Amino acid sequence: MVTGGAGTADITVDLKEGDGVSLLTDVTLTPVDHVMWYFKTQLIAQIFENVPEVNTDESFHETFRDKLKLEEQSKSLTISNISTACSGDYTLRIMNDDKVNDKPPQVFVVTIRSASPAEQHEMKNKSVTEGDPLSLDSSDIYQGKIGAERVKWFFNGSPMEPEPQEIGDVPLVDSSSGSLIISNTRISDSGEYEVNVIYNRFIIIRRFYVTVDGSSSAQSSDYYLLLTAGVLCGVVVAAGIVVKMKRKKRNPEEQKNPDASVTGTLLQDQVNGTSHNNTTV
Repeated sequence: MVTGGAGTADITVDLKEGDGVSLLTDVTLTPVDHVMWYFKTQLIAQIFENVPEVNTDESFHETFRDKLKLEEQSKSLTISNISTACSGDYTLRIMNDDKVNDKPPQVFVVTIRSASPAEQHEMKNKSVTEGDPLSLDSSDIYQGKIGAERVKWFFNGSPMEPEPQEIGDVPLVDSSSGSLIISNTRISDSGEYEVNVIYNRFIIIRRFYVTVDGSSSAQSSDYYLLLTAGVLCGVVVAAGIVVKMKRKKRNPEEQKNPDASVTGTLLQDQVNGTSHNNTTV
Protein backbone atom coordinates (compact mmCIF):
# COMPACT_ATOMS: atom_id res chain seq x y z
CA MET A 1 0.00 0.00 0.00
CA VAL A 2 1.17 3.49 -0.82
CA THR A 3 -0.05 6.50 1.12
CA GLY A 4 0.69 10.19 0.88
CA GLY A 5 0.79 12.68 3.73
CA ALA A 6 0.96 16.43 4.27
CA GLY A 7 2.50 18.75 6.83
CA THR A 8 4.64 16.96 9.40
CA ALA A 9 2.90 13.59 9.09
CA ASP A 10 5.10 10.72 7.96
CA ILE A 11 4.84 9.75 4.29
CA THR A 12 4.73 6.00 3.69
CA VAL A 13 6.23 4.56 0.51
CA ASP A 14 5.97 0.89 -0.47
CA LEU A 15 7.74 -0.37 -3.57
CA LYS A 16 9.48 -3.40 -5.03
CA GLU A 17 13.17 -4.20 -5.06
CA GLY A 18 14.70 -3.05 -8.35
CA ASP A 19 12.35 -0.04 -8.70
CA GLY A 20 13.27 3.59 -7.99
CA VAL A 21 11.69 6.44 -6.05
CA SER A 22 11.93 10.23 -5.96
CA LEU A 23 11.20 11.83 -2.58
CA LEU A 24 9.81 15.33 -3.15
CA THR A 25 9.85 18.52 -1.13
CA ASP A 26 6.63 20.51 -0.68
CA VAL A 27 8.07 23.77 0.62
CA THR A 28 9.26 26.96 -1.02
CA LEU A 29 13.02 27.20 -0.78
CA THR A 30 15.41 30.11 -1.13
CA PRO A 31 18.89 29.96 -2.70
CA VAL A 32 20.49 30.27 0.72
CA ASP A 33 18.57 27.40 2.30
CA HIS A 34 20.67 24.45 3.38
CA VAL A 35 18.83 21.24 2.37
CA MET A 36 19.86 17.96 4.03
CA TRP A 37 18.65 14.40 3.47
CA TYR A 38 19.22 11.78 6.15
CA PHE A 39 18.91 8.00 5.98
CA LYS A 40 18.00 6.99 9.53
CA THR A 41 20.50 9.19 11.43
CA GLN A 42 23.16 9.52 8.75
CA LEU A 43 23.52 12.43 6.33
CA ILE A 44 23.50 11.03 2.80
CA ALA A 45 22.99 14.10 0.59
CA GLN A 46 22.80 17.88 0.87
CA ILE A 47 22.61 21.11 -1.09
CA PHE A 48 24.47 24.07 0.33
CA GLU A 49 24.82 27.35 -1.56
CA ASN A 50 23.15 25.64 -4.54
CA VAL A 51 25.87 22.98 -4.76
CA PRO A 52 24.49 19.40 -4.55
CA GLU A 53 26.64 16.83 -2.78
CA VAL A 54 26.15 13.11 -2.18
CA ASN A 55 27.91 11.52 0.78
CA THR A 56 30.37 8.84 -0.35
CA ASP A 57 31.36 7.64 3.12
CA GLU A 58 32.35 3.97 2.95
CA SER A 59 30.19 3.13 5.97
CA PHE A 60 27.07 3.10 3.81
CA HIS A 61 28.50 3.43 0.28
CA GLU A 62 27.77 -0.22 -0.53
CA THR A 63 24.08 0.37 0.17
CA PHE A 64 23.77 3.45 -2.02
CA ARG A 65 26.54 2.97 -4.59
CA ASP A 66 25.45 4.65 -7.87
CA LYS A 67 21.87 4.89 -6.56
CA LEU A 68 21.54 8.46 -5.24
CA LYS A 69 20.81 11.61 -7.18
CA LEU A 70 19.98 15.01 -5.69
CA GLU A 71 18.06 17.36 -7.98
CA GLU A 72 19.55 20.85 -7.86
CA GLN A 73 16.35 22.65 -8.81
CA SER A 74 13.65 20.69 -6.95
CA LYS A 75 15.93 19.47 -4.11
CA SER A 76 14.23 16.06 -4.40
CA LEU A 77 16.18 12.89 -3.64
CA THR A 78 16.05 10.04 -6.17
CA ILE A 79 17.08 6.49 -5.29
CA SER A 80 17.38 4.17 -8.30
CA ASN A 81 17.53 0.36 -8.50
CA ILE A 82 16.56 0.19 -4.86
CA SER A 83 17.36 -2.80 -2.60
CA THR A 84 15.97 -4.06 0.69
CA ALA A 85 19.00 -2.54 2.43
CA CYS A 86 17.55 0.87 1.50
CA SER A 87 14.42 0.30 3.65
CA GLY A 88 14.05 2.78 6.49
CA ASP A 89 13.30 6.40 7.37
CA TYR A 90 14.46 9.24 5.12
CA THR A 91 14.30 12.67 6.74
CA LEU A 92 14.40 16.02 4.98
CA ARG A 93 15.77 18.90 7.07
CA ILE A 94 16.03 22.50 5.92
CA MET A 95 18.03 25.32 7.54
CA ASN A 96 17.94 28.98 6.59
CA ASP A 97 20.99 31.21 6.22
CA ASP A 98 21.08 31.69 9.97
CA LYS A 99 21.49 27.92 10.46
CA VAL A 100 18.06 27.71 12.07
CA ASN A 101 15.60 24.87 11.42
CA ASP A 102 12.75 27.16 10.45
CA LYS A 103 10.81 24.35 8.73
CA PRO A 104 9.64 21.13 10.40
CA PRO A 105 11.45 17.94 9.33
CA GLN A 106 9.67 15.70 6.84
CA VAL A 107 9.95 11.93 7.23
CA PHE A 108 9.48 9.35 4.46
CA VAL A 109 9.05 5.78 5.68
CA VAL A 110 10.27 3.60 2.80
CA THR A 111 9.53 -0.15 2.72
CA ILE A 112 11.06 -2.35 0.02
CA ARG A 113 9.42 -5.65 -0.95
CA SER A 114 12.01 -8.32 -1.69
CA ALA A 115 12.48 -9.68 -5.22
CA SER A 116 15.16 -12.11 -6.34
CA PRO A 117 17.51 -11.18 -9.22
CA ALA A 118 15.62 -13.66 -11.43
CA GLU A 119 12.27 -12.04 -10.54
CA GLN A 120 13.67 -8.57 -11.24
CA HIS A 121 15.06 -9.71 -14.59
CA GLU A 122 11.75 -11.28 -15.60
CA MET A 123 9.83 -8.17 -14.52
CA LYS A 124 12.06 -5.70 -16.38
CA ASN A 125 13.19 -7.56 -19.50
CA LYS A 126 10.60 -8.36 -22.15
CA SER A 127 11.14 -10.13 -25.47
CA VAL A 128 8.37 -10.62 -28.03
CA THR A 129 8.01 -11.47 -31.71
CA GLU A 130 6.94 -8.69 -34.06
CA GLY A 131 3.16 -8.58 -34.32
CA ASP A 132 2.60 -10.06 -30.85
CA PRO A 133 0.97 -8.05 -28.03
CA LEU A 134 3.02 -6.58 -25.19
CA SER A 135 1.98 -5.50 -21.69
CA LEU A 136 4.27 -3.61 -19.30
CA ASP A 137 2.78 -4.10 -15.86
CA SER A 138 2.69 -1.36 -13.21
CA SER A 139 -0.43 -2.57 -11.39
CA ASP A 140 1.38 -3.34 -8.11
CA ILE A 141 2.58 0.26 -7.77
CA TYR A 142 -0.59 1.96 -9.02
CA GLN A 143 -3.80 -0.10 -8.93
CA GLY A 144 -6.01 0.89 -6.01
CA LYS A 145 -3.28 2.92 -4.34
CA ILE A 146 -4.36 5.89 -2.27
CA GLY A 147 -3.07 9.22 -3.51
CA ALA A 148 -1.89 8.12 -6.97
CA GLU A 149 -2.57 11.13 -9.16
CA ARG A 150 -1.44 9.99 -12.58
CA VAL A 151 0.88 7.77 -14.60
CA LYS A 152 3.46 9.07 -17.06
CA TRP A 153 5.33 6.89 -19.56
CA PHE A 154 8.68 7.53 -21.28
CA PHE A 155 10.22 5.77 -24.30
CA ASN A 156 14.02 5.92 -24.64
CA GLY A 157 14.07 8.93 -22.30
CA SER A 158 11.43 10.96 -24.13
CA PRO A 159 7.92 11.60 -22.73
CA MET A 160 5.21 9.72 -24.56
CA GLU A 161 2.76 12.50 -25.48
CA PRO A 162 -0.14 12.17 -25.69
CA GLU A 163 -0.02 9.49 -23.04
CA PRO A 164 0.94 7.21 -24.60
CA GLN A 165 2.36 8.38 -27.92
CA GLU A 166 1.50 6.11 -30.84
CA ILE A 167 4.47 3.77 -31.21
CA GLY A 168 2.53 0.65 -32.17
CA ASP A 169 -0.79 -0.02 -33.83
CA VAL A 170 -2.99 0.36 -30.75
CA PRO A 171 -0.96 1.42 -27.66
CA LEU A 172 -2.88 2.47 -24.58
CA VAL A 173 -2.57 2.88 -20.82
CA ASP A 174 -4.92 0.70 -18.79
CA SER A 175 -6.85 3.11 -16.59
CA SER A 176 -7.18 0.63 -13.73
CA SER A 177 -3.55 -0.55 -13.54
CA GLY A 178 -1.51 2.14 -15.28
CA SER A 179 0.06 -0.59 -17.43
CA LEU A 180 1.15 0.14 -21.00
CA ILE A 181 -0.33 -2.16 -23.65
CA ILE A 182 0.78 -2.43 -27.29
CA SER A 183 -1.45 -4.80 -29.22
CA ASN A 184 0.69 -5.14 -32.36
CA THR A 185 4.40 -4.67 -31.75
CA ARG A 186 6.99 -3.51 -34.28
CA ILE A 187 10.77 -3.72 -34.41
CA SER A 188 10.86 0.04 -33.73
CA ASP A 189 9.13 -0.58 -30.37
CA SER A 190 12.40 -2.06 -29.03
CA GLY A 191 14.04 0.08 -26.35
CA GLU A 192 13.78 1.34 -22.77
CA TYR A 193 10.42 2.19 -21.24
CA GLU A 194 9.97 4.03 -17.97
CA VAL A 195 6.79 4.52 -15.98
CA ASN A 196 6.43 7.24 -13.33
CA VAL A 197 3.56 6.72 -10.90
CA ILE A 198 3.13 10.20 -9.48
CA TYR A 199 1.88 10.86 -5.95
CA ASN A 200 1.66 14.06 -3.98
CA ARG A 201 5.03 13.70 -2.22
CA PHE A 202 6.89 11.03 -4.17
CA ILE A 203 7.21 9.33 -7.55
CA ILE A 204 7.70 5.58 -8.02
CA ILE A 205 9.87 4.75 -11.03
CA ARG A 206 10.02 1.44 -12.94
CA ARG A 207 12.01 0.67 -16.08
CA PHE A 208 11.48 -2.01 -18.72
CA TYR A 209 13.82 -3.17 -21.48
CA VAL A 210 11.96 -4.44 -24.54
CA THR A 211 13.28 -6.44 -27.50
CA VAL A 212 11.03 -7.06 -30.51
CA ASP A 213 12.36 -9.78 -32.82
CA GLY A 214 11.49 -10.29 -36.50
CA SER A 215 7.93 -11.44 -37.20
CA SER A 216 7.05 -15.13 -37.41
CA SER A 217 5.26 -14.46 -40.71
CA ALA A 218 8.46 -13.03 -42.18
CA GLN A 219 10.40 -16.04 -40.95
CA SER A 220 7.79 -18.34 -42.51
CA SER A 221 8.05 -16.39 -45.78
CA ASP A 222 11.83 -16.76 -45.80
CA TYR A 223 11.49 -20.48 -45.15
CA TYR A 224 8.95 -20.78 -47.99
CA LEU A 225 11.30 -18.98 -50.39
CA LEU A 226 14.19 -21.24 -49.44
CA LEU A 227 11.99 -24.31 -49.81
CA THR A 228 10.73 -23.13 -53.22
CA ALA A 229 14.29 -22.48 -54.39
CA GLY A 230 15.28 -25.96 -53.26
CA VAL A 231 12.40 -27.54 -55.14
CA LEU A 232 13.26 -25.60 -58.33
CA CYS A 233 16.88 -26.69 -58.09
CA GLY A 234 15.71 -30.29 -57.72
CA VAL A 235 13.53 -29.94 -60.81
CA VAL A 236 16.44 -28.57 -62.84
CA VAL A 237 18.73 -31.41 -61.75
CA ALA A 238 16.06 -34.00 -62.49
CA ALA A 239 15.50 -32.49 -65.95
CA GLY A 240 19.22 -32.77 -66.68
CA ILE A 241 19.21 -36.45 -65.73
CA VAL A 242 16.24 -37.16 -68.02
CA VAL A 243 17.94 -35.44 -70.97
CA LYS A 244 21.12 -37.46 -70.41
CA MET A 245 19.16 -40.72 -70.24
CA LYS A 246 17.35 -39.90 -73.48
CA ARG A 247 20.67 -39.27 -75.21
CA LYS A 248 21.91 -42.68 -74.09
CA LYS A 249 18.79 -44.41 -75.49
CA ARG A 250 19.24 -43.27 -79.12
CA ASN A 251 20.25 -46.92 -80.13
CA PRO A 252 17.99 -49.28 -78.15
CA GLU A 253 19.74 -52.43 -79.39
CA GLU A 254 23.12 -51.15 -78.29
CA GLN A 255 21.60 -50.22 -74.92
CA LYS A 256 20.26 -53.78 -74.46
CA ASN A 257 23.36 -55.65 -75.84
CA PRO A 258 26.47 -53.53 -76.04
CA ASP A 259 28.44 -56.45 -77.65
CA ALA A 260 25.97 -56.93 -80.52
CA SER A 261 28.02 -55.01 -83.09
CA VAL A 262 31.18 -56.92 -82.21
CA THR A 263 29.39 -60.29 -82.54
CA GLY A 264 28.03 -59.33 -85.95
CA THR A 265 31.52 -58.50 -87.20
CA LEU A 266 32.90 -61.88 -86.07
CA LEU A 267 30.14 -63.85 -87.85
CA GLN A 268 30.73 -61.94 -91.06
CA ASP A 269 34.44 -62.73 -90.88
CA GLN A 270 33.70 -66.47 -90.48
CA VAL A 271 31.52 -66.44 -93.57
CA ASN A 272 34.32 -64.81 -95.54
CA GLY A 273 36.82 -67.35 -94.20
CA THR A 274 38.64 -64.85 -92.12
CA SER A 275 39.89 -65.68 -88.62
CA HIS A 276 41.03 -63.28 -86.00
CA ASN A 277 42.64 -66.03 -83.95
CA ASN A 278 44.74 -67.89 -86.65
CA THR A 279 47.60 -66.58 -88.72
CA THR A 280 48.24 -68.11 -92.23
CA VAL A 281 51.84 -69.22 -92.77
